[in-house]
Amino acid sequence: MTSPRFLKFIVTAIVLLIVLSFIGWEHFHGGVVSHHILNQKNLPAISNWWGVVVLPIFTWFLLSRIEKRFNQESSKQLATKKFIQKTLLLFVLGFSLGLALALSFVNEYQPFLENVLLIFLILSFIFPIYFAECILGFVLAMTFTFGAILPIVFILVMASIGAIIYKWIRPFIIQSVKKLRKTYH
Repeated sequence: MTSPRFLKFIVTAIVLLIVLSFIGWEHFHGGVVSHHILNQKNLPAISNWWGVVVLPIFTWFLLSRIEKRFNQESSKQLATKKFIQKTLLLFVLGFSLGLALALSFVNEYQPFLENVLLIFLILSFIFPIYFAECILGFVLAMTFTFGAILPIVFILVMASIGAIIYKWIRPFIIQSVKKLRKTYH
């Protein structure tokens, strides 16, 4: 079996190669793109060059968080297969959400764009969107449309709100519903 550190190295190296390839392609096809904060021309722009540095470091950090959670859960005798399935599900969720947002932005699909915050809030009641794998999937999906920095900042804000919802508000609502059921049954 491959060691987690080696796997982190491989995944991070792949992310770096993809980002370098993308930056190289941009460089030779009109120049490396910069993205204005909130898509407002009067706000500062952030160059995609930052992704070459930030994205591999961010990927390594998030993979380390996943590894740490895996080690904690495996010490509690939880099933490895179940952990991997949950990790992949959350990665795909984050990636799908990021891809849907990026495609909606590129195609100017307003109904989705206008409800992004609501979608994140609803998903926060169902899934732990603050988990590293969900964050990583989201950032990787959005990087090619928005660069690395803006998706990282956006998802960190949304993941913080999502953590509050999932850890504190969701259990409160579940307990309240259980008490109501007990009362009326």
